[in-house]
Amino acid sequence: MKKRYPQPDLFTDEQRRYLEEARRVAMQIAYEQGSVSADDVREKFPTVEVLHRNAIGGLFKTQDFVHRGFKKSSTPSRKGGIICTYGLSETAEQFLRKQFKRKAELCQS
Repeated sequence: MKKRYPQPDLFTDEQRRYLEEARRVAMQIAYEQGSVSADDVREKFPTVEVLHRNAIGGLFKTQDFVHRGFKKSSTPSRKGGIICTYGLSETAEQFLRKQFKRKAELCQS
């Protein structure tokens, strides 16, 4: 059995904040459209310079997202490569429904 060693945390606070905000954007897109990809997030929330372009892949590595399928990338540097699409987990979707319902109730008051 291989021994696993803890991985160092390579993200700065700024990079962590970017990923947290990008996840919020991704959740909103997935809620509104039914699915989301890295291209969708980059379109609405451009990558900051301090974040390596591959780090966006870690965006969906939470319990809030579930893999739904694949599609062709619209990013020119990907040259039409295949990327994953994600949807919201049941828990995340229920949470967002409650949040939007509360906002709608507050707006009507």
